[in-house]
Amino acid sequence: MKSRWVFHKLSSQLPSWVSTLLSPFKTQTHQNPFSGSSKFVLDHADISLLLSICGKQCLLHLGSSIHASIIKNFEFLDPDNRVSTRSALFVWNSLLFMYSKCGELSNAVKMFDHMPMKDTVSWNTVMSGFLRNGEFDMGFGLFKRMRESGLYQFDKATLTTILSACEGPEFCYVSKMIHGLVILNGYEHEITVGNALITSYFKCGCFCSGRRVFDEMLERNVITWTAVISGLAQNEFYEESLKLFAEMRCGSVDPNPLTYLSFLMACSGLQALSEGCQIHGLLWKLGIQSDLCIESSLMDMYSKCGSVEDAWRIFESAEELDEVSMTVILLGFAQNGFEVEAIQIFVKIVKSGIEVDPDMVSAVLGAFGDDTSLVLGTQIHALVIKKNFSDNTFVSNGLINMYSKCGDLEDSIKVFSQIMHAQSGNIYEVLAELFRHMTDEGYAPDKKFILYYLDQDGKGEPLGIEASTSGDTYDFGIMLLEMMTQKKPTRELFPDGLDLRKRVASAFPKHIMDVVGASLSRRHILGAQVVLYKGLGNAALKLLMQRLCARKRIHKNDHLCFW
Repeated sequence: MKSRWVFHKLSSQLPSWVSTLLSPFKTQTHQNPFSGSSKFVLDHADISLLLSICGKQCLLHLGSSIHASIIKNFEFLDPDNRVSTRSALFVWNSLLFMYSKCGELSNAVKMFDHMPMKDTVSWNTVMSGFLRNGEFDMGFGLFKRMRESGLYQFDKATLTTILSACEGPEFCYVSKMIHGLVILNGYEHEITVGNALITSYFKCGCFCSGRRVFDEMLERNVITWTAVISGLAQNEFYEESLKLFAEMRCGSVDPNPLTYLSFLMACSGLQALSEGCQIHGLLWKLGIQSDLCIESSLMDMYSKCGSVEDAWRIFESAEELDEVSMTVILLGFAQNGFEVEAIQIFVKIVKSGIEVDPDMVSAVLGAFGDDTSLVLGTQIHALVIKKNFSDNTFVSNGLINMYSKCGDLEDSIKVFSQIMHAQSGNIYEVLAELFRHMTDEGYAPDKKFILYYLDQDGKGEPLGIEASTSGDTYDFGIMLLEMMTQKKPTRELFPDGLDLRKRVASAFPKHIMDVVGASLSRRHILGAQVVLYKGLGNAALKLLMQRLCARKRIHKNDHLCFW
């Protein structure tokens, strides 16, 4: 039996969920009256489809079981039969797909290396598995091997696979190199390749290149338009995004729901309430206003435009709600001055038994202010610990902000220290090194200010720095700013009354990282190989510096005030 495989003793042991998988297949079932067992007869197309389903649904056990059955029935392969050989390759590629989608890259590579024959699909499948799992060196290395072998020619699927992995400024040159290969090999008029190039360029921050690819495309579909409109909106080119959407509406290509979502994002960024209302009416006319993602985007748009009542009306009338919807409405109330209402909504959500996620907790923590109950804040902190959300950067930043706004600076610093400890175990050693460097540069930090916050056990072990007795000690907040900016207040950098605190404060919110010391961003502090910058995280670093710049006493004890 060279063209079909037989799987014995399968039906009686199949769970119901596997039976539903087999329902699409037109299988022949044979019953043995003597043994009572039955067998399914599946051809190559059936088995490939079943393996693809196993990969998409991560059914590794079933997929590997099918692999074992294939090995046992290997007589189907006739080296002299080209049809049989092509069918076998079709199944092998499906097995590669199944293993790579299930995250079993080692098994995929093992099988790839032992395949008696390969084609471009084989290379693309393994390459995609590595790139999808963030193993870029292996993925790009496979592409290099494929080209150097001279036996296989990459196709448009290869190019789109690589481009889909290019996300972030560090991949800008990779996108440009692939663009060069696109032109050299005559793929510049392939619409799928053009769409992938546009998406990649916008994700890498190469906006002009992405727009140029769009302008030069001879054929455009809805994915092409959506890629540019979305890319512009996501990179805060809101006006250009709205103009391009208007141009699309005048043409022959109709927007899809993703296009409308991108348009609503641009409306939110510009606070363009009039345009957003017009699209809302159009969505009603098209009958897609009840789509879950559309409703969340509409709520976000109305909230960003200050029309909280309209956002709440959509929220109340929604047939289905998810975590995104609830996070959006919480943020909408909190950012429009309805902090008490946001907290009340969150309390109702928790009491009703709805599962909360880190984004919802982060959103409600942003609603806390000077007059908010610290007791409720500590209860939310307990919920964070219970749900194991403490490792979430946004939740931790929200806790820091909540405690500091409620006047409990001590707990705010404790949470911040826990972030540093969790992500950079030897943070004390780094700070000690920084303090030593400060003394070498003529600074005189007072030990009592530092140890109160940084001595985890409260024992006050010395950090190897003598306490200042010369009267020129610096405040803890000033010292932290100096360490983070690596600038002295006496530098000529601060003329005409401008001081270090004012310089940092003037950089908020968009240019704060411009004043951070260069050595922090190099992950290299005074020779100590410590990833301090990564450990603090952008958001945590910004938040701490922002709190340090606040001219406000936020603790009842004078010696604990920053200034």
